[in-house]
Amino acid sequence: MLRASESFEPDGRSGGRARRRLGTPPGEAADDTLSAGVQTLVEAMADIGIERFVGVAAAGVLDAPGGGLRLDAVGFPPFLRGVAKQHRAVYETLTESSVQWTLVCPPDIPDGDATGQARVETDRLPDGGTQVTTCDVAAS
Repeated sequence: MLRASESFEPDGRSGGRARRRLGTPPGEAADDTLSAGVQTLVEAMADIGIERFVGVAAAGVLDAPGGGLRLDAVGFPPFLRGVAKQHRAVYETLTESSVQWTLVCPPDIPDGDATGQARVETDRLPDGGTQVTTCDVAAS
């Protein structure tokens, strides 16, 4: 996990791409490790000339079909709210940065084959979106 105080150096295997896993371990409360880590990563990318960030975040960061953020909607699981707020902070960091970025924000991601049924929207959760299989996320 990359923390705010750590530096980033691309390895030879990544072909100059910044690849790191950032997140909160299961069962632990969300802290700012994720958002601070992405901030550090974005700064390091700019310093060494990496221009593209691709990541996966919770769908709670998106605008809900009924308005507002999904993470603030009635029925959003309270135990996921802290992590979703960190993912939203990542989204905001990316929108304010100079890097080109893609943040895939699926809802529940069960293991499964590609169905070809995943729907894509920009900055909002598609109406009725509840699940996208792991292979559909990878195909996005």
